[in-house]
Amino acid sequence: MDHKQIEQCVIKAKEGDNEAILMLLDQYKPFIFKTANKYYVSYLDIYDLAQTAYVALINSIDKYKIGSNTFSSYAFQTILNAILDLTRHNIKHSDNVSLNERISNEGNAEFIECLMSQTDIEDDFIRLENFNELRSALSKLSEDEFELIFLVYYNGVSMKTYAERKNMEYFRAIRKRNKILRKLKMEIRKVI
Repeated sequence: MDHKQIEQCVIKAKEGDNEAILMLLDQYKPFIFKTANKYYVSYLDIYDLAQTAYVALINSIDKYKIGSNTFSSYAFQTILNAILDLTRHNIKHSDNVSLNERISNEGNAEFIECLMSQTDIEDDFIRLENFNELRSALSKLSEDEFELIFLVYYNGVSMKTYAERKNMEYFRAIRKRNKILRKLKMEIRKVI
């Protein structure tokens, strides 16, 4: 989108148009993930940082004063500030030990796993392995395929909304989703 389209989209979003908000989120997605990928917070992954950035972007829509500046520069600074604030908070508390910290750099075992509990360690291990298999399979998807899975299954966007946003027929979007799910299933079966 160009500057005028973004400004019009912001005006609609301020009026409560959810489609305009989704368009803005989609517009700034590359910057959000690029920025989130630059920073490390020990207890968060890139999607947690991206979620923080998305919340900051949505809040910036409400706080932005039309005509005072360009929304893009305002949004970029807001996103960057939100991620930096989160990393600064992590630095302040870096001396604290979390039960979710890894015991060593070589494994995924956390301190909390060493504590006595009523849970079955074997079930936890199987769940962790399944999670790792899924993460590995997701990493083999193209950016476009991952976007569909992320929007539909993580953000709860309906297939109809996804198809409209991508200017494709609903049934084509369904076939694309099914193809991606088959691909994920095959990747997971390779590991098993």
